[in-house]
Amino acid sequence: MSISLHVICPDGHNLRHLGNFVYETGRWTVSEDTARRVTRVHIHEKQQGPAYQGGDVMSWRADPEGTGRFYFTYRASQNAKIHCPGNWAQELAIIRREDH
Repeated sequence: MSISLHVICPDGHNLRHLGNFVYETGRWTVSEDTARRVTRVHIHEKQQGPAYQGGDVMSWRADPEGTGRFYFTYRASQNAKIHCPGNWAQELAIIRREDH
């Protein structure tokens, strides 16, 4: 099972551009098992409306402060600008997909 992670990140707050269409998200609270399964990230201004950015996850890392939060590095792509197909939990939605 793979996971698409939809997050609220207004005005690119805590979003780092690493160059060559590669970005790193801010810290998000998910389990390590969930972090391991995230294959796509979608960045939204608000819950309503499509993501303004997102793409395929290249890597992830735990917060070095041991907070139980994770950063995700992804390569931006145009086809990531979608509406969240699931339910939001405050600023985060975890969408599980069956792998075929």
